[in-house]
Amino acid sequence: MAVAEDDIVITGFAARFPQADSLAEFKEKLYAGVDFVTDDETRWPRGHLGLPERMGKIRDLSLFDAEFFGVPPKQAHMMDPQMRLLLETSHEAIVDAGYDPVTLRGRKVGVFIGSYNCESGEAFNFNVDNIDGYSMIGSSQAMFANRIANSFDFHGQSMAIDTVCSSTLTALNEAVLALRSRQCEAAIVGGSSVCLNASKSVGLLRLGILSPDGACMTFDSRRFTCPSNEAQERLLRDVYAEARLDPRKVSYVEAHGTGTPTGDRQEMKAISNVFCQPGRETPLKVGAVKSNMGHGEPAAAVSSVAKVILAMETGIIAGNLHFRKPNLDIPSLHDGSIEVVDRGIPFSGGPVGISSFGLGGTSAHVILESTEGPHVDDVVRDKEDIPRLILVAGRSQDSLARTLERLEEEGPYPDSAYSLLNRVGQPSVKQFPYRGFALIPVDGSDREVVKVAEHAPFEKRPLWLVFTGMGCQWKGMAHKMMQFDVFSSSIHKSHEVLKEFGIDLIDLVTNKTARDPSMASVQASVAAIQ
Repeated sequence: MAVAEDDIVITGFAARFPQADSLAEFKEKLYAGVDFVTDDETRWPRGHLGLPERMGKIRDLSLFDAEFFGVPPKQAHMMDPQMRLLLETSHEAIVDAGYDPVTLRGRKVGVFIGSYNCESGEAFNFNVDNIDGYSMIGSSQAMFANRIANSFDFHGQSMAIDTVCSSTLTALNEAVLALRSRQCEAAIVGGSSVCLNASKSVGLLRLGILSPDGACMTFDSRRFTCPSNEAQERLLRDVYAEARLDPRKVSYVEAHGTGTPTGDRQEMKAISNVFCQPGRETPLKVGAVKSNMGHGEPAAAVSSVAKVILAMETGIIAGNLHFRKPNLDIPSLHDGSIEVVDRGIPFSGGPVGISSFGLGGTSAHVILESTEGPHVDDVVRDKEDIPRLILVAGRSQDSLARTLERLEEEGPYPDSAYSLLNRVGQPSVKQFPYRGFALIPVDGSDREVVKVAEHAPFEKRPLWLVFTGMGCQWKGMAHKMMQFDVFSSSIHKSHEVLKEFGIDLIDLVTNKTARDPSMASVQASVAAIQ
């Protein structure tokens, strides 16, 4: 397709999925028919409170490179895991798009994040004696978007959007509107959902919308719970009318597909009424990634978009899991007008529709189509008979070595991938101080990959002490400095003077649990240091 002036292009993508730490791992397991829903006890014991024993879970929530994002250790400790994951995947998506994040600083880049749960706040604020500003900032849903904008110095809109299960697709819609109205020049769109305790799941269980065995049986006769097909049909007709696109041209729909009795029936009725009108030449193909990994709730559209992008890149639509017998309550599955993709099939091209429906009634639908624009592969190398020189950068010696190893183990990559590595291998030294390069042999050659890595030289920056007055104090700010005799002696002298006025200076400057690091005590400490 030709790219129109108001078309929006997805240029980069990154995500964490249950049992998949990257889009590449997600792709491998999705096409292998792996069930991403597991029964391990990384959240709570199997069968806890009568809940299904199986659920989708993201791995390694405790890992986070706080220093890389300029987050103080205390704040990082009091940040919801979703916020940390969103920071990481935002950086990865920017790099995947071929940008050095530093070049986007100060630009009108918007951030739109779909979310609706932040369970860590309950833990942070359980003991009122320990509540501080860190816990409030670290568990605020608004900060999911605001923290990204702050960390990358983006100057566009930043907002968290809660429409329950349609949150991420609604966030994508808001980003498109902002881009078309020139409110921002680029946008980060994301969604997050992490269940840390069982309370929300218990609520969903008692509402009757959890599968007893943890499997999402979309469109199957065993599907497990009332949306309006009229509202969904109206949404679909409005979207395709605005896009000036005949729904009969759509080859595949990635459905919301929750696997509930009423939900599947109503959604498929709306899809049939809109896409399967007289004149359609082939059956409509329909699938839902929820059958592979469960319901991502506010982040559901992340996996849906990922699945469609992979279908366009590979030419294969991944199949649904758990589909054995078509639901008898859905006539279109029996009259041949709609076919559920239950195994990998060729993608026939053309526009693809993606739906997300919110529990409260807010629904969203987007249309994606692959572009046939110029590819980097066509322009990367002028000569095919010389080795490639690939630049690589890393945060540590280990990460650099691992990247170089992957170049040898997983290659050869497409030329576009090598071009991307060259571009992101040249960021600012302070972020990626370890540099290396590899010489990749000509395709088909039996020569070994040559790898060289070293620490990039840079001047050590001077240390400055700035006494700004307001806002620079924190709990226990002088605790470690008390080990120096000159400092400790000065503090003790001031303490002897101030104790007559009921001020315990030593406690004020070393106590890490004090509620209020007041300016009076800090000023006394500063005077003692001077």
